[in-house]
Amino acid sequence: MSVISAETPLRERALCKFEYILNYNPKRIPAALTEVKCSCPRPSTKLVGKRIFECEPLRYQVRVLLFDDQCNTYSEQVETIALACIPVVQVRDGSLRRTNLYIVSRPSLPSRGGISYFSDYQKTSF
Repeated sequence: MSVISAETPLRERALCKFEYILNYNPKRIPAALTEVKCSCPRPSTKLVGKRIFECEPLRYQVRVLLFDDQCNTYSEQVETIALACIPVVQVRDGSLRRTNLYIVSRPSLPSRGGISYFSDYQKTSF
């Protein structure tokens, strides 16, 4: 991997590699929708180490107008497109194991009398 900067395209900085796909239907408004397709089943171990992740498409529903076969009338429909390819925790045996994650938070509010209104750590269970 080369040096990464703010100018490096998002596609080259992503943990899950993807490619753009044109979803085209001439009887739809908009006729062209750009989607993504995950290029790999999981992120590179060079990037995530021994953590168990897999790449999955993040889907989005978009409203479109679809014309009938003669293009005389149209109806509003909802189509699901792949918006991004994201790394997610891998599911084993069909169910997600319960894990505890500790997220460090740095509150910006001042404390009164030495008592902080927020804990330095928030415990989140998944």
